[in-house]
Amino acid sequence: MVAVPRRRDTEFYASMAAWSWGEGLGGNEAGWIYAVQEDETPLVKIGYSKHYDVQCRVKALSRQFKVPLTLVAAVHIRQWVVKVERYIHWTLRASRIEGEWFYLDINQAILDNLAEQAMLEVSKHAKDKQVKYRHALARLAAQRKREGWTF
Repeated sequence: MVAVPRRRDTEFYASMAAWSWGEGLGGNEAGWIYAVQEDETPLVKIGYSKHYDVQCRVKALSRQFKVPLTLVAAVHIRQWVVKVERYIHWTLRASRIEGEWFYLDINQAILDNLAEQAMLEVSKHAKDKQVKYRHALARLAAQRKREGWTF
């Protein structure tokens, strides 16, 4: 039996466009952005957790780093938690010590503000990419129609 190539339709290309900008890669997940501080120092770790118990994450980090850590602030993010965390890291890059550790004074209000700013930028970026992919998809569909492509 000869395999007949499946004809790819607009839905196929739309799903590929959505996948490539992160929607299909789990980049659209909810979670928590948290700031934990090493006791009696200005060293702060800013990270994310997809679990609902942030205190459990703090305890695990304390065991991992073998130092007492205190939860300073936590913000629930409804979508793009990883991208929001990365944007916050980029915003605070001047204060970075190493990895996710920063030398700064932070509180709940500051983390709320950083998260809000990050969400605006990340959602704007996601919408821009989605629009670009839709335009590319439309151009591809028009070319396919003109040239009579079949798959």
